[in-house]
Amino acid sequence: MRRYWLTILLSLLPLLVFGQDVPSAPSDPDPVAGLEEKVKPESPISKRIFFVVDVSASMESEKRISKSLNFVMSVCQQPLDEYEIAVVVFNSDATRWAGVECESTDLKPCPKGWAKMPSETARKAAQKFLDGFPGKGTTNPVGALEIALREKRDALTVILITDGEFDSNPAAVKTIDQEQKARKDAGLDFAILPIYGVGSHAGEQQHLIDLAKKYRGGLWVEKKSLKLSETPKSPPFFRFTRPFK
Repeated sequence: MRRYWLTILLSLLPLLVFGQDVPSAPSDPDPVAGLEEKVKPESPISKRIFFVVDVSASMESEKRISKSLNFVMSVCQQPLDEYEIAVVVFNSDATRWAGVECESTDLKPCPKGWAKMPSETARKAAQKFLDGFPGKGTTNPVGALEIALREKRDALTVILITDGEFDSNPAAVKTIDQEQKARKDAGLDFAILPIYGVGSHAGEQQHLIDLAKKYRGGLWVEKKSLKLSETPKSPPFFRFTRPFK
């Protein structure tokens, strides 16, 4: 039976949970951690996660930068063995995190530009990198999406974290289409594209809704009842079912 990555009562689970086995619901659940599903995902995500993070000037309002950073750090702090992360940020330009080199004794080292998790060293390095982008410049995700989607790895999930203020840039959708086709031509599988829409208006952005549907990953946004002074405690419930190849 096919098992999807957001099927088990999102509203009952306070933590970002990894793995095939579904834990029992906590006795005193946290209400959705401030997030709600706007578009239902059609595919599970993998244990290779490439974060594409918006750090443009528009992300300065409503604590959007800190919410995005908290989202990434929540993933980095999970205890699941052998999952990997990469990060690229974008505003007017795109900048990729260098990652953390695996130990020489690692039998399954990750490639350059990635970090194997869980790792406190990698978590701190990722946090330091993200802390260096306070929010400035225009919102141009094209270069960052190219970097992520051109990663020559199967079982790839690209998580886009943005307030969506790039609706006047149709090149973003065109870029994703081109890079997905290039992946197929190269014999690589389709990269799933979940979206975390940051900010009070992200759920109203039609282009984010369209992207979430077209690329099968789903869309999560902040609940309307969430106060601007609050930061979601954890991202939505992820279930990893796509194995490494």
